Amino acid sequence: MKKCVICLLLFVSVLLCGCSRQTTGNPSELMQFHWHAALEGGGEADLRFEGEHARLILKNGGETAEIAGRVIADDSTFVIFDRELSQNYGFGYTPRGEKLDLSFEGNTIEMEAVEKTEN
Repeated sequence: MKKCVICLLLFVSVLLCGCSRQTTGNPSELMQFHWHAALEGGGEADLRFEGEHARLILKNGGETAEIAGRVIADDSTFVIFDRELSQNYGFGYTPRGEKLDLSFEGNTIEMEAVEKTEN
């Protein structure tokens, strides 16, 4: 009887340990900050994460472009599904603490963390 109870307790504890949410790794590091870059030509880029959604705002010469929608991320890329534009945008990224290298179609900009997100 004791062996059955011990086996049952071990099984339940292993089962419950498997239900935890991953809060480490590159996606977590990516989404824990709002990011900003001031570009040489006077342009600006802002990247924000809010839960399962992302917003990338690009400003240059008085014009603004925005990519916003649901986001899916892995260890080196993330995709923003912009329903309004009916487009999906894939980005490569490399987090480096409070700096982020953001890549799109072979071009890379360095962004800096400006504040933590509230998830």
